[in-house]
Amino acid sequence: MNPILNLTIGDIMVTDLIYYDKDIKDTCLEFCKKLGISSMPSLDRKSYFSIENGRFREQKLDSEEHYFRTNDLLFDKETIKKFKKDKDNVLFVLNQKNQIIGVVHISDYNNDKMYLHFYQYLMLFEKNLRNFLKSQGYKNDDFINYMKEKLPPNYNSYFPEDDTEKCQKMKEKIQKLGIFEAFLLSDLMVFSNAKEKTKFRDEVKDFRNWIGHFKSAIGFELTQEMQILYDINSLDVFVEQVEAFCDAYEKIELRFLQRTNKEKMIKHYG
Repeated sequence: MNPILNLTIGDIMVTDLIYYDKDIKDTCLEFCKKLGISSMPSLDRKSYFSIENGRFREQKLDSEEHYFRTNDLLFDKETIKKFKKDKDNVLFVLNQKNQIIGVVHISDYNNDKMYLHFYQYLMLFEKNLRNFLKSQGYKNDDFINYMKEKLPPNYNSYFPEDDTEKCQKMKEKIQKLGIFEAFLLSDLMVFSNAKEKTKFRDEVKDFRNWIGHFKSAIGFELTQEMQILYDINSLDVFVEQVEAFCDAYEKIELRFLQRTNKEKMIKHYG
């Protein structure tokens, strides 16, 4: 299992629950309407109450379609299927005693813990990519010449023809920083794809933008009643971005492993 994908339902679930109370049925109905949900856990946490024809009806937790376990993986295909199948895109979370201990909605993917988890791996990927290109013998001039020849618009963003001052500052920045440190990750990926056939997918850039701008992973819109509606389709898009990033991360790791393994073999047995 790729460590990037080891996040679980337990990492994002909500444990501060509001339970169904028969003494305040109307208030419970209003609560569900406001949140756009149609069920609430029972006070004994062994069942739940769903809204049918405007009334609450008790339901048993006898189908795995209605719940997760804390160790279910966030990006597993079965997890995504469950969210899609539920009309509210929200499911309960059970412990080993089959008691409700939490609830999780697709909006919980907009989670600070998950963001920080991916942020550290993105920073490591950027570092590894720069080191990989250096290990292959490339220099700043190789990158600059490639941009100038193959991607003039990208080159001009670093060295605009009509801005001598910016060009000079960029040259000073390149000299001051380490090799490839002055260039954007998206451009370095293009360079790596062209020179090393790494085949990084475009979704990696979208993933990088999500991290860089701290965007919501799951999109939403407001209704005229000011109710928030989250877009289940945006979960598919986010999963594709995460998978593309994991693929890129693993490719660089494998290239390094191949190189270091070869060097060890030659050193000790060559």
